[in-house]
Amino acid sequence: MKNVLVILLSCLGVAAGAAPMTVSPVLGATSMSLKGSDISGSRGGLQAGAIVNFESSIADLQYETGLLYSQAGAKDDALLASVEYELNYLAVPLGVQYRLSGEDRSFWAARGGLTLAALMSAKAKSQVFGSGSETDIKDQTNTFDMLPYIGIVKSWSIGESQRLALDFTYTRGLMKVFKDQSSNTEGWTINLAYGFAF
Repeated sequence: MKNVLVILLSCLGVAAGAAPMTVSPVLGATSMSLKGSDISGSRGGLQAGAIVNFESSIADLQYETGLLYSQAGAKDDALLASVEYELNYLAVPLGVQYRLSGEDRSFWAARGGLTLAALMSAKAKSQVFGSGSETDIKDQTNTFDMLPYIGIVKSWSIGESQRLALDFTYTRGLMKVFKDQSSNTEGWTINLAYGFAF
């Protein structure tokens, strides 16, 4: 998996080097759940990293990639007990962004693509009658996921070469999270990014 990510990032880096690009540090929030399981609640978390957008030969269309630390999982609450599943991923989005209106760095855009995600850690935190425990469950989970995503972006121009962007994105995993059951990650992210154009 690590080799695949390195090769993809290297290829994208070469392509990006040939076109104007914007590098954006990203910080945001996630709300994720596990569909197809008995775990009904969602888990809020953090997403942080960097996104790179670079121009294509098609008007208003940009390619996007990057590297993100993303928290996923779910929470299952009962009357006297609860279990929170904490799944933390290193993710590489591979997608496009299409400008719907506006120009330069002030615009509305739609975005979509596929995220490749490698599992970094997986834990189950239990609370029973007020007593807590934590269990490492990485050996019970699959270490790789692919997540299609679609979203909307609002960008504001700041100065001559910078921008502030806010995006709201829906995503759902294609792979099983746990090895012994058919559950998939599903949820949304909302991110704030500050971009520098090159």
